[in-house]
Amino acid sequence: VGIPVGGVMQSAFHPFTVTAGNSPILVTLTSAIETFADGSVLPTVTMALSIGTFANNTCTPISGATVNAQGSASAQLGGTIGAGAFCVQVADVTNQLGPVQYAVTVQHY
Repeated sequence: VGIPVGGVMQSAFHPFTVTAGNSPILVTLTSAIETFADGSVLPTVTMALSIGTFANNTCTPISGATVNAQGSASAQLGGTIGAGAFCVQVADVTNQLGPVQYAVTVQHY
């Protein structure tokens, strides 16, 4: 999945549903790679990673559930979550100079 470059801060979100309340959740930004106009890449770009509530096709980050992260095999967000409609959001932290391709995993039970 990618976030385009556009001269303004960009973000993308992915909704998911939790059916059992008080469930453990782990969110991992497994990779984030920025590609510059000359074709070079930055494999360590930092992005904002958030868990949010999802309603009316809008992802609203939950207070305290956002971290700045680079791609990693370890979860950057974790805790417990209630039942409901949620989303994970990946966003620029600075004005990226090229599009960012990323992968994120969400584990909830």
